[in-house]
Amino acid sequence: NLDVTQNVNLDRILCYSNELSALNVSQNTELVRLECYANQITELDVSQNPLLGTFYCGANLLTELDVSENTELLYFGFVLNQLSEIDLSANINLINLNCHNNNLEQLDISNNTDINYFVCYNNNLNCIKVWDLDYAEDADVLGNWEKDDFAFWSEDCTGCGDIDACNYDPFSYPEDNTLCIYPEQYYDCDGNCLN
Repeated sequence: NLDVTQNVNLDRILCYSNELSALNVSQNTELVRLECYANQITELDVSQNPLLGTFYCGANLLTELDVSENTELLYFGFVLNQLSEIDLSANINLINLNCHNNNLEQLDISNNTDINYFVCYNNNLNCIKVWDLDYAEDADVLGNWEKDDFAFWSEDCTGCGDIDACNYDPFSYPEDNTLCIYPEQYYDCDGNCLN
């Protein structure tokens, strides 16, 4: 493994394709660029790297990642990992986001109004929350933004989270069960009598 804990003044770490299983960057508070993709890293804590502007950690074994302290992020790629969720609400400066080939079930980029390049296919996403539907659709048509064909852009991905409701949506976020629709007593959701 690579030990950079004594190199506190590093502003760049490029350690991709080295079969690393761990990387501790907690002491590298001056980092502006971290490229650690194509390794075997299972956990990565970048909370002590607030200046990080470029961060590529794709092709690892990450199941969770917190970038809430990395408010200077411009370029962020975490492709080919196993993340099911990511909170990008604090990363308002993002201009490039690559998150394809993960297990993402929800994605909210509505605070990331500077994104001009976005690739996020091969996930479990139905709804991708955006700040401007027209912008997202135009960027998709131009090829600057990519998603799965079955996924859709929306300014509101809120939906019913009650599995017993007729309009249950397992991919809604946030869940709002006041939107749920239930069948009338003695009927199913299709209006068929149950007696």
